[in-house]
Amino acid sequence: MPPKPKRPPAAALRARNGDLGAKLELTLAWLSAVASGKQRLSLAQAIVLGALGALALALCGGLYLYLASRSVRLHVSDGAALKQVFLSGEPWLVECTTAGPSDVLYRAEAKLHGKLRTALLDCGATLPSGKTATERFKLKPPAKGPFILAVSNLELPVTAGYDAVASPAALTKWALSATKPKVLSLGSSAQLDKSCLKKKWCVLVLGAGSRLLDGERKALSSLSQQERGVRFVTVDSSKSSLLLDLPGGVTPPTAQSSTVLLLKQLASPAGGIAALALEPGLAQPEQSLAAIRAAVAANDDLPAGFTPLDKRPMLKVREVPKPQASQPSERQRGGSSKTLTDEELKALRAERMAEAARLKREAEQQRREAMAAEEANAGNILEEAPLDEESEDEAEEEEAEAMELDD
Repeated sequence: MPPKPKRPPAAALRARNGDLGAKLELTLAWLSAVASGKQRLSLAQAIVLGALGALALALCGGLYLYLASRSVRLHVSDGAALKQVFLSGEPWLVECTTAGPSDVLYRAEAKLHGKLRTALLDCGATLPSGKTATERFKLKPPAKGPFILAVSNLELPVTAGYDAVASPAALTKWALSATKPKVLSLGSSAQLDKSCLKKKWCVLVLGAGSRLLDGERKALSSLSQQERGVRFVTVDSSKSSLLLDLPGGVTPPTAQSSTVLLLKQLASPAGGIAALALEPGLAQPEQSLAAIRAAVAANDDLPAGFTPLDKRPMLKVREVPKPQASQPSERQRGGSSKTLTDEELKALRAERMAEAARLKREAEQQRREAMAAEEANAGNILEEAPLDEESEDEAEEEEAEAMELDD
């Protein structure tokens, strides 16, 4: 009598009938047998199992980075969050990605904590304006490596280069440098209009010269660090005159004290400007900071103490007097072509030698003055702001470069 066939396990019968739980039970039992060495794998099975394992590890690693990351996930539909990141002036580091943070950003988060915030955004997704973030801010994705942006100080986002994303330490150093508070030095009405008057809030420091006193530089550094939503600019009154029709006039700066004005762009009339003199300015930065914060917090088109200006402020470049030409010699005035005597030739040679010596002394003096000016500018907190063409975008923008403030 032939042996009775062995009945399959209950789990196999249920799996055959389409029971998902039974299929999972059999799969786990098979994997357990493989792990214990009781079940041998064919080459094809080993390749498939290895690929599935690598995929599982990658998914688990990405999920871990996403859940453990401090980065905020931004959505293109959340306009308030996008404005807070791109238009508030606060320092942010944004990675353009549809997944979790890259390893370099994740490992740099701890070093950046408390100094700037990090976020994740799908920069290829369409914003309510109909453009992507890449198009909106005219960004160029890198050829390789993570696509990371630094945003701060009411400026356009800056893309991290390949060297900046080479390591967490390099990314941290670059991010802190790229988001440092800056001050622009203005010398024309076009620069004043673009870099100050077209910002919602602007603090204008009118100095007596190109270099502020050390105490004022420290005060300006502190103010620009604490109020990132306000643009800070300076004007050298020895080179440019500020035309601003504030009642009673603008107090002229002195060598010991600069004049500080807080300017606000008004909603109505369109393009109008209101001004408030901050007293005592940089001499007491805490008092000026309190006045700035009170005006910003008022959330009023014309806060208390501000004066609407009838005319838009302007800068007029002061003319530098041209050096007078040297007086012509007796021979040149007379235009005579007569033959000179020995005494006249001797006198002419002496005159020419004296003139050459004078020109040499003047050139040497100019060289020393230029070197002194370069030395002074090297320690200045400001840098000339080149005039750039306006962007067609409506985003807050500033393409002018500026020297970073001292710590």
